[in-house]
Amino acid sequence: MNEINFLSWAVDDGYFPQVGPEQRGWFKRQLVTTAIVAARAIKREWPKATIIWAEPLIHIAPHDHRRQTIRGAHKNLQGMYEAYDWITGRAEPELGGDSSLVDVVGWNFYPHNQWYWKGPTIPMGHHEYRPLADMLVEMAERYQKPVFLSETGAEGSGKPSWLHYVCNEVREAMRRGADIRGVCWYPITAYPGWDNSRHAETGLFSTIVANGHRHVDEKLLAEFELQRELFDSSLPKRRSAAAR
Repeated sequence: MNEINFLSWAVDDGYFPQVGPEQRGWFKRQLVTTAIVAARAIKREWPKATIIWAEPLIHIAPHDHRRQTIRGAHKNLQGMYEAYDWITGRAEPELGGDSSLVDVVGWNFYPHNQWYWKGPTIPMGHHEYRPLADMLVEMAERYQKPVFLSETGAEGSGKPSWLHYVCNEVREAMRRGADIRGVCWYPITAYPGWDNSRHAETGLFSTIVANGHRHVDEKLLAEFELQRELFDSSLPKRRSAAAR
């Protein structure tokens, strides 16, 4: 089940149509309960199955230093942890969660995933922007599970530089001990934006042109190849260090 936290927020705040009673938090409890029952059934039928969940990885900063603002930002950020905390049984134990129901902790991270509480997006390079490596290390330590960057990507001319940034941060998190199993660029093809149906050029492959083909983004492809080389060259060193 993808992005339980986001789906729940979208229903509670009216971004998606209302589902069930107009009771804030009801939908998230239903989704998590379903996830727990499904995961237990999968583990029972296929004990060697690997269960990976995916949730948005976000940062919310206060826009001033008033206590009310700081508390509001902190409280709002706690929603990021809830789905995993409930599925693993760290919180809301009456739902039946357990650590065994999560094998790999997936996180979805995009350029717009950091913002001020009740305010605008925080751009990369801003003093309030939190490094991705710090966030990945925090999640690896919090859940004591392997981590997977299950979605990441950028749009237009920002694609290669975003991949460069993300992969550097992943290697830094791995250097600091986080067990990170992979990076998934999503989506790999351009798509119609789901807010306004624009042609969102986010992928390695363009929208379909007049002759029915898709163009390859050569700059993004070159960055993919560079990052593969960098990961290939760094992984043997980490394996040998772990063996010692």
